[in-house]
Amino acid sequence: MKRAISPIFVVFFLFLCTAAGQEKKDADPLTVDSQWKGKLTQKGKIGGMKDIPPEFETVLVVTKRMDNDFECELREKVGESFVTYLCKGKVAPGDKGSFKVDFKSTAVKSANETFVSVPQVPYTGTISGKTLKGTWKLSAPKDDTEIEGEFNFEKQ
Repeated sequence: MKRAISPIFVVFFLFLCTAAGQEKKDADPLTVDSQWKGKLTQKGKIGGMKDIPPEFETVLVVTKRMDNDFECELREKVGESFVTYLCKGKVAPGDKGSFKVDFKSTAVKSANETFVSVPQVPYTGTISGKTLKGTWKLSAPKDDTEIEGEFNFEKQ
Protein backbone atom coordinates (compact mmCIF):
# COMPACT_ATOMS: atom_id res chain seq x y z
CA MET A 1 0.00 0.00 0.00
CA LYS A 2 1.44 3.36 -1.05
CA ARG A 3 1.19 6.39 1.16
CA ALA A 4 0.44 9.80 -0.31
CA ILE A 5 2.66 12.70 0.67
CA SER A 6 0.72 15.46 2.33
CA PRO A 7 0.79 18.80 0.49
CA ILE A 8 1.30 20.47 3.88
CA PHE A 9 4.45 18.39 4.40
CA VAL A 10 5.80 19.41 0.97
CA VAL A 11 5.17 23.11 1.66
CA PHE A 12 6.77 22.81 5.13
CA PHE A 13 9.81 20.99 3.66
CA LEU A 14 10.27 23.65 0.96
CA PHE A 15 9.99 26.39 3.61
CA LEU A 16 12.72 24.74 5.70
CA CYS A 17 15.02 24.37 2.69
CA THR A 18 14.51 28.01 1.69
CA ALA A 19 15.07 29.22 5.25
CA ALA A 20 18.25 27.15 5.60
CA GLY A 21 19.55 28.53 2.31
CA GLN A 22 18.80 32.09 3.40
CA GLU A 23 20.54 31.54 6.77
CA LYS A 24 23.63 30.24 4.95
CA LYS A 25 23.61 33.27 2.65
CA ASP A 26 23.13 35.67 5.57
CA ALA A 27 25.96 33.99 7.49
CA ASP A 28 28.36 34.25 4.54
CA PRO A 29 30.64 37.15 5.46
CA LEU A 30 32.43 37.59 2.12
CA THR A 31 29.75 38.02 -0.49
CA VAL A 32 30.56 39.46 -3.90
CA ASP A 33 30.63 43.28 -3.82
CA SER A 34 30.85 43.38 -0.02
CA GLN A 35 33.15 46.12 1.24
CA TRP A 36 35.28 46.10 4.35
CA LYS A 37 36.74 49.46 5.43
CA GLY A 38 39.34 50.19 8.06
CA LYS A 39 43.02 50.57 8.76
CA LEU A 40 46.14 48.58 8.02
CA THR A 41 49.31 49.22 10.02
CA GLN A 42 52.88 48.48 9.04
CA LYS A 43 56.34 48.59 10.55
CA GLY A 44 59.74 47.54 9.32
CA LYS A 45 61.66 48.46 6.19
CA ILE A 46 61.13 48.24 2.45
CA GLY A 47 64.23 48.02 0.29
CA GLY A 48 66.30 49.59 3.04
CA MET A 49 63.86 52.49 3.55
CA LYS A 50 63.23 53.01 7.25
CA ASP A 51 60.76 55.87 6.93
CA ILE A 52 57.57 54.09 5.87
CA PRO A 53 53.98 55.14 6.59
CA PRO A 54 52.76 53.55 9.84
CA GLU A 55 49.09 53.32 8.79
CA PHE A 56 46.86 53.20 5.70
CA GLU A 57 43.16 53.83 5.09
CA THR A 58 42.05 50.58 3.49
CA VAL A 59 39.07 49.13 1.63
CA LEU A 60 38.77 45.44 0.79
CA VAL A 61 36.18 44.70 -1.94
CA VAL A 62 35.21 41.10 -2.75
CA THR A 63 35.13 40.71 -6.55
CA LYS A 64 34.64 36.94 -7.00
CA ARG A 65 33.48 34.04 -4.89
CA MET A 66 33.28 30.30 -5.52
CA ASP A 67 32.67 28.04 -2.53
CA ASN A 68 35.47 28.81 -0.04
CA ASP A 69 37.66 30.61 -2.60
CA PHE A 70 37.43 34.35 -3.14
CA GLU A 71 39.15 37.17 -4.98
CA CYS A 72 39.27 40.77 -3.85
CA GLU A 73 40.81 44.17 -4.36
CA LEU A 74 42.73 45.62 -1.44
CA ARG A 75 42.86 49.41 -1.81
CA GLU A 76 45.38 51.19 0.41
CA LYS A 77 45.82 54.96 0.71
CA VAL A 78 47.96 57.31 2.75
CA GLY A 79 47.86 61.02 1.88
CA GLU A 80 47.97 61.28 -1.91
CA SER A 81 49.69 57.88 -2.30
CA PHE A 82 47.62 54.82 -3.17
CA VAL A 83 47.87 51.26 -4.40
CA THR A 84 45.27 48.64 -5.29
CA TYR A 85 46.30 45.01 -4.97
CA LEU A 86 44.52 42.06 -6.56
CA CYS A 87 44.25 39.25 -4.02
CA LYS A 88 43.14 35.60 -3.85
CA GLY A 89 42.21 33.67 -0.76
CA LYS A 90 40.09 31.21 1.18
CA VAL A 91 37.47 31.57 3.88
CA ALA A 92 36.37 28.76 6.20
CA PRO A 93 34.10 28.46 9.24
CA GLY A 94 35.94 28.91 12.54
CA ASP A 95 34.98 28.66 16.20
CA LYS A 96 31.77 30.10 17.66
CA GLY A 97 30.36 31.53 14.42
CA SER A 98 33.62 33.12 13.30
CA PHE A 99 35.36 32.62 9.94
CA LYS A 100 39.05 32.11 9.23
CA VAL A 101 40.33 34.15 6.28
CA ASP A 102 43.65 33.72 4.45
CA PHE A 103 44.54 35.67 1.34
CA LYS A 104 47.57 36.87 -0.60
CA SER A 105 48.15 39.80 -2.92
CA THR A 106 48.93 38.48 -6.39
CA ALA A 107 49.43 41.64 -8.46
CA VAL A 108 49.24 45.41 -8.39
CA LYS A 109 46.16 46.67 -10.24
CA SER A 110 47.04 50.35 -9.93
CA ALA A 111 49.31 52.70 -7.99
CA ASN A 112 50.65 56.21 -8.26
CA GLU A 113 54.37 56.77 -8.64
CA THR A 114 54.89 57.87 -5.03
CA PHE A 115 53.82 54.51 -3.63
CA VAL A 116 56.18 51.58 -3.16
CA SER A 117 54.11 48.53 -4.05
CA VAL A 118 55.01 45.04 -2.86
CA PRO A 119 52.87 42.15 -4.18
CA GLN A 120 52.81 38.59 -2.77
CA VAL A 121 51.90 39.70 0.76
CA PRO A 122 50.16 37.01 2.89
CA TYR A 123 47.29 38.06 5.20
CA THR A 124 45.64 35.95 7.93
CA GLY A 125 42.57 37.00 9.85
CA THR A 126 39.30 36.17 11.53
CA ILE A 127 35.82 37.47 10.84
CA SER A 128 33.61 37.82 13.88
CA GLY A 129 30.29 39.52 13.21
CA LYS A 130 31.03 42.49 10.95
CA THR A 131 34.71 42.76 11.92
CA LEU A 132 37.69 41.32 10.03
CA LYS A 133 40.93 41.50 12.06
CA GLY A 134 44.29 39.97 11.43
CA THR A 135 47.97 40.25 10.69
CA TRP A 136 50.29 40.22 7.72
CA LYS A 137 54.02 39.79 7.27
CA LEU A 138 56.41 39.92 4.35
CA SER A 139 60.04 38.91 4.49
CA ALA A 140 62.20 39.36 1.40
CA PRO A 141 65.82 39.43 2.63
CA LYS A 142 67.31 39.66 -0.88
CA ASP A 143 65.37 42.94 -1.34
CA ASP A 144 66.23 44.14 2.17
CA THR A 145 62.51 44.10 3.02
CA GLU A 146 61.04 43.11 6.37
CA ILE A 147 57.54 44.48 6.99
CA GLU A 148 54.58 43.40 9.06
CA GLY A 149 51.46 44.78 10.60
CA GLU A 150 47.83 44.37 11.53
CA PHE A 151 44.52 45.14 9.89
CA ASN A 152 41.09 45.90 11.30
CA PHE A 153 38.15 46.23 8.88
CA GLU A 154 34.40 46.68 9.38
CA LYS A 155 31.84 45.37 6.87
CA GLN A 156 29.93 48.26 5.30
